[in-house]
Amino acid sequence: QSFETDTVFKVVGPRKVKTKLGEFDSILVTSEGSNIVSGQKLMISAKAWYVKGMGEVRIEMTSKDEKGKEATVTVEAVK
Repeated sequence: QSFETDTVFKVVGPRKVKTKLGEFDSILVTSEGSNIVSGQKLMISAKAWYVKGMGEVRIEMTSKDEKGKEATVTVEAVK
């Protein structure tokens, strides 16, 4: 299985983020780009919140395939 990626990351800056663990001061990083997995192209966009001393506490990722089918996944720290 082959995998190619072309993604641009941007540090947006300080933001508050709420998770099941509570509310934190974080740094928001966004990304946009494309991935090719076994010949199928997917457009990907994501937002990730990083907290000092904890790392990534929340990520929201949306993918869209060549037919326009969209899927969104959110993962956050719980303990």
